Amino acid sequence: MKLPRHGNYRGRIRLSATLRAGDADAGSIWMRVDKSEGEVLQFDNMMTREETGALRGSTDWLERSIVLDVPAEAASIHYGLLLQGYGRVAARSLRMESVDKTVRPTPQRRSHLARPTNLDFGVSGPTA
Repeated sequence: MKLPRHGNYRGRIRLSATLRAGDADAGSIWMRVDKSEGEVLQFDNMMTREETGALRGSTDWLERSIVLDVPAEAASIHYGLLLQGYGRVAARSLRMESVDKTVRPTPQRRSHLARPTNLDFGVSGPTA
């Protein structure tokens, strides 16, 4: 996980990297924008996207990116490489840059479960 000096990044920010997976359940980059009190303002780990999301299985090098808005009240930006489950994931050419408003933010999961589910862990995989 990395934490850049947030004052250099305001507005719309793109985190991008070239990723490669080897027998991975899921591998991706992730980025989170927090307020000073630790409240999460923005978050994306690419897991809910289909075509441009996390790498699964074995892949060649593929470009992936996350675009989030960093408001004035943001205190920190956190980012990193994520391997969910088993396998390998590698990253190269990691970049963080300001982009203009013509670049759309990446879709984020907005719906949350109304109550806890699968508390006995009887169902494997994602639950909706």
